[in-house]
Amino acid sequence: MSLVREQLFATIEEAESYLERFIVERHCSSLLQRAVESIGQIRGALTLIELTGAQLLAHETLQIANDIPAGAGPEHDEHLMSICRGLHMLRRYLEQLRSGQDEMPELLLPAINALRMAGGEPELPESYFFSVRLDQRPQ
Repeated sequence: MSLVREQLFATIEEAESYLERFIVERHCSSLLQRAVESIGQIRGALTLIELTGAQLLAHETLQIANDIPAGAGPEHDEHLMSICRGLHMLRRYLEQLRSGQDEMPELLLPAINALRMAGGEPELPESYFFSVRLDQRPQ
């Protein structure tokens, strides 16, 4: 598990690097494509290790990244910044988990909702990660 997490950190760093370079060199669409591929790998790894909140954050980040065309102009700056913020939040969350803190996907909800709003999707409710089994009595 720790090996997968270390690879996740490397892939997040890689995605951030490609994205930062694309922001400066907008004509180089291969940088954006590499960032998108890296984010896709991140989402896949998070799905594999069942980090639900982190996986959803990566998914929403990937959705926004896929909507940015090659050679994107200033009209896409807000989307690019949303992706950067999403990757930053994802890295911070994984660092917290690595330091031994419990998984608390609800902490990611503001970042997830910011990405959803940037993509024109409705926000998720605050109770999104809260589940209760109503078919069982409390013990």
